[in-house]
Amino acid sequence: MKLFFACCSKDDFEPVESLPEKNVLLSFFYYKGAVKRYIDTHWPLYDNILIDSGAFSFHNSGKHISLDEYEKGLKESNFKNYFNLDVIGDAEGSYQSYLNMLDLDLNPIPVFHADTDINYLRKYLDQTDFISIGNLVGNNNIESNLNNIFNEIEKINPKAKVHGLGLTKPDIIKHYPFYSVDSSSYCAITKFARSARWVKNNFKATNTFEYFENYGIRFNDKSTGGFRFLLHYWQMNQYLQMINYVNEYRANKTQKDNYLLQQTLF
Repeated sequence: MKLFFACCSKDDFEPVESLPEKNVLLSFFYYKGAVKRYIDTHWPLYDNILIDSGAFSFHNSGKHISLDEYEKGLKESNFKNYFNLDVIGDAEGSYQSYLNMLDLDLNPIPVFHADTDINYLRKYLDQTDFISIGNLVGNNNIESNLNNIFNEIEKINPKAKVHGLGLTKPDIIKHYPFYSVDSSSYCAITKFARSARWVKNNFKATNTFEYFENYGIRFNDKSTGGFRFLLHYWQMNQYLQMINYVNEYRANKTQKDNYLLQQTLF
């Protein structure tokens, strides 16, 4: 399973460049100005870049993005992997947008929103080997939804890759065969002075100031601004430890399942 860090500024991208796995997700909502100039010159430094349409951010900001604008930005860039321009709250509209992008010689990763008609998932799986699942954050029925979704994938296109949008809860993702996931949760360390240490196979909530002061690092007037690179780099590494644990857990579970199957057959 690959982990993508959702980034929205130069300060977010720079720490990724020092990580052993350099995977970033960039919202088209932020692909402008200084961010665009930075990414357009630094994109070869990353292992993988995923482009999100930013539909959710545009919707929440009261702004609008047209398919023409999204198409133009994608075709003028070096991005090879990008999501469909989905229509918030409109499964049919999202599906038609996906078809329109195919007609424009684009090859987007469709976004299927959990809690919507499962027939749309079937339509996507008939046409692609890579799909993403959205509306997972704060979803009270997440396990039930994921069970239904992965059961359908197994029946229709078992080789399909699945990306979980905004999902990095280890107790969830370790039980499902996601190809990749993404998260911006690492930003909480500078936004709210709230960090999460990976301890004994779980995240432990940590007060940023107290934790780093134990190691002789003190923040002037409780501001993390000057230490943004350090803090994001440290927090990103905690998430990489988590994803390594998840991958080891899944590998061991697969080996155990295969062993039990062999004992049953022979």
